[in-house]
Amino acid sequence: FSILGAVTEQADTRNWQTLPHSIHYARMPLPAGENNLELELLNAAQQAARRVPLEVTINAGRTTFRNFHTLDAKPMGVR
Repeated sequence: FSILGAVTEQADTRNWQTLPHSIHYARMPLPAGENNLELELLNAAQQAARRVPLEVTINAGRTTFRNFHTLDAKPMGVR
C-alpha cells in the first residue's frame, strides 16, 4: 500500500517486465573521427546470430557513448 498512491488516486502502472533482460557494455579506445563498427550478436549457443553495423563519431578529448537495443525475445551475447 502506498500513501502517495492513495493520495493521488492513480494506478501504479509500473511493470518489471519492461526492464531489460540483460545489459552489456564495452569500452573501446577509438581514433577521433568517423568509425564504422560491427556488433556481432550471439545466440544461446554462442554462435553469430546477427551482425549490426554501427557508425560512431568520436570527438578528440571527449567521451562518447553509443547505444544499441534490441527487442529480440531470447537473450543474446555480444562479441
